[in-house]
Amino acid sequence: RYTRPNGWGPLRSFWSSLNVGAATTADGRWILRDDWVNLNVNATLPPFDENQPLTNKERLLEHLTNPSCRTCHQIIDPIGFGLERYDAIGRRRDQQKITFLPTRAERNRSASSVELPIDAAGTIAGIPNSDFTSSKELGRVLANNTQCQECVVKQLFRWATGRHETSADRPVLDQAYQSFRDSGFHFRELIVSLSR
Repeated sequence: RYTRPNGWGPLRSFWSSLNVGAATTADGRWILRDDWVNLNVNATLPPFDENQPLTNKERLLEHLTNPSCRTCHQIIDPIGFGLERYDAIGRRRDQQKITFLPTRAERNRSASSVELPIDAAGTIAGIPNSDFTSSKELGRVLANNTQCQECVVKQLFRWATGRHETSADRPVLDQAYQSFRDSGFHFRELIVSLSR
């Protein structure tokens, strides 16, 4: 039996799979493309400064001071801040290591590094009392939210039928949600309910 590392909730491993084939889904996952363009082409984040190093969170907070960025980033950034304790491949960390490489003009200088403490406080816009500091806590917040529970039902319905729901599907979704809730949110019961 596999045991997850401490603090590793089910969402972290699930989210990593969402990027795979992002451009092959019917809706195109436009926000992932938008994010990639902004980070890699538009360079909207301030560069790393060796004299005043900032963590990822501190750099991303710059978005909240720019009115054209603030509208979206006040919703999407706080969720990511709560998962900042995990690096790009999912390893837990308490410090963010930033390495400053010499430029071509500085060939004789060696690389320097600095480690900064990570503030992993996150929240979810629109969900009261949704503060979290780990993927496990985020999973608990989402699991206890009715809107998220209903979304799980809708997403499984969409996957199972290969289409979005219509108003005619409302009774099926309501019944599936009720069965899911009454079972204590056992996924097996949701699958059975949707397959009837």
